[in-house]
Amino acid sequence: MSSPCGAGISQFALSSDRNVYPCADFCEDKKFSYGSVKEDFWDNMLNNQTWKELRYNYKNNILECKLCEFNKECSACYSARSYYNNSKIKSIDPVCEFNKLMIVFLREELSKKGDIYFWLNSLNTTLSLRGDKFGKYN
Repeated sequence: MSSPCGAGISQFALSSDRNVYPCADFCEDKKFSYGSVKEDFWDNMLNNQTWKELRYNYKNNILECKLCEFNKECSACYSARSYYNNSKIKSIDPVCEFNKLMIVFLREELSKKGDIYFWLNSLNTTLSLRGDKFGKYN
């Protein structure tokens, strides 16, 4: 999987001036523009250096992330937030340590709840556009 949100690969952002960007966080930063939807932006995108970097922006391509015990649970931003903090698209999310603390906290809280499916259903949580309840107790 690329950056969890799929920035620039499976989703794009459209600015008010009809320019296409890999992510809403990159909007208005012209160096990340793929061009206007009025023009042939696909060619611009395929030749855009940002797109080439985003295409391979997998968390398993960042050594620290690949080796991290929280890898499977992490949904860090490897693109915009990393770029604006480290000037590199492919780098560790600046809030990485916070994410780790949150994952530990959530693991502990969920372990107290026993059967996670029953607990989520007790919250009457809807997790899909169809309004289905979560889990196996539907």
